[in-house]
Amino acid sequence: MQSSKVNSSTDLNQTTEKIQKVTSEAGNNVPPVNKMGLAARLAHHSLNLQNAQKNQELEAQIIKDSRKIHEFEIAGLAFKIRSSQDEKTVQDLVAIVDHKVTECLAASKSGSLQSAAVLTALNLAEELMILKKKAIDEISQLELQTLKLMERIEQSKLPPLKN
Repeated sequence: MQSSKVNSSTDLNQTTEKIQKVTSEAGNNVPPVNKMGLAARLAHHSLNLQNAQKNQELEAQIIKDSRKIHEFEIAGLAFKIRSSQDEKTVQDLVAIVDHKVTECLAASKSGSLQSAAVLTALNLAEELMILKKKAIDEISQLELQTLKLMERIEQSKLPPLKN
């Protein structure tokens, strides 16, 4: 969403510069009526940019408002997050992370919560990577099976009927 944000002052300045360049290059050959038309187009363009920016701000506010604040604890520390996920999903995620952090704290020699958090992140990243690899392997197997079945279907087609 950030990359598509309208920057009305930059766009307005660029448009103004273009109009000034065109009118200065044309010099006195541009009738005052056309100069007024350019000014009117510039004002119209400016209003469109402002409206687009307001619409983007409203959309961002709607998205922000649709996210609920969730409060929870991990390893005895209180947290608040804003999420669009439902309460059950957030509770399930918190339970997984809390369990992993508690395991890492117990296994850690230093007993540092920071170390436990990093180890937890590494463990979860490892699990995610293994699951992704398994999913990719299964998809590849399914694609291969599908291709084999398609070949068998193509080979088993009956020849066209003769009249």
